[in-house]
This record gives sequence, C-alpha cells and structure tokens, in this order.
Amino acid sequence: MDEATRRQLSLWMSALAEGDRTAFDPMFDALWPFFRALARKWIGDPQEADDAAQQALLKVFERASEFEAGCEALPWLVAVVANECRTLRQRKKRRREEALDVDTGTTPESDFEAVLEVLGHLSTQDQIALRAAWFGEAAPGAPVTLRKRLQRATSRFRALWSSHHDPS
Repeated sequence: MDEATRRQLSLWMSALAEGDRTAFDPMFDALWPFFRALARKWIGDPQEADDAAQQALLKVFERASEFEAGCEALPWLVAVVANECRTLRQRKKRRREEALDVDTGTTPESDFEAVLEVLGHLSTQDQIALRAAWFGEAAPGAPVTLRKRLQRATSRFRALWSSHHDPS
C-alpha cells in the first residue's frame, strides 16, 4: 500500500472516529479489496476469507469511535483483520473438535470396563502405579520412584489401549 493511500486511510478513519459518515463509502471502497486480500493470504479458503474480511469491516465501522484521531490507521486496521482471521480459525478448529466428538455407542460404564480390562493385562507394579494415580489408591515407594514407574506404566497402558481399542 503506497504512502498516499495510507495517509488517506488515516484521514478517513479519523473522520469516521469523529462521526463523519461521508467517509464511510470511500473507506469501504479502499478497505474491502485490501481486507479480502489479507484474509485470503492468512486463511486460504476464499469463502471463509471473505467472511473474515466482512466481519473485520463491520468491526472497523462499529468501533471507529475507538480509533485515536491523528494516528496512523493501517496498523489498527490490519490488527482488526488479523483478529477476525484468528477468531474464524479458532471457531473452525472448535467445530472440528465437536465434529470428532461423535457418539461411539459406548457408555461411561463400558469405557470404564475397557480401562479395567486393559489394566488387567499390565504387570502388578504397573497396575499399582496407575491405580495410585487414577483412583488415589496408596502405593508403596518413594515419590521419585513412583513418578518414573507411573511414566512407564502409562506408556505401556497407552500401547495396550491402542492395540485393543484404537478404531483405526
């Protein structure tokens, strides 16, 4: 973005901050392609990027009064776009996590039974260490020894769990 455009954006932003509605149209015309390009660069997907750019524009116009007149507008505007892109990615990430949290047909009781089954395949020392950590049962030995035993027992439990209950 050239220096003249940057100065003009600052002038329009200052005018918007002071309530001058005539700055809205030229500001929109200048920002829309710029915001879209930034969002597409950061997000990749054109439709999602357009959504982020649109949300960023709304935020700019909603929060124009928060802009400090006389300051350069470009860093403030870029921060708004960056925040919207970050928010969109976080929302998308949460949707993926929720989509993966599907009903597997198991119940907490059957899951607990599966844990106990795998636990039964481990050595007595591994069982003692895991029961102490998970169920608060007492375990003999020094804390340092128990910590190392727990680390090894957890690794063995995970390996057994994966071989018995991993859906892949």
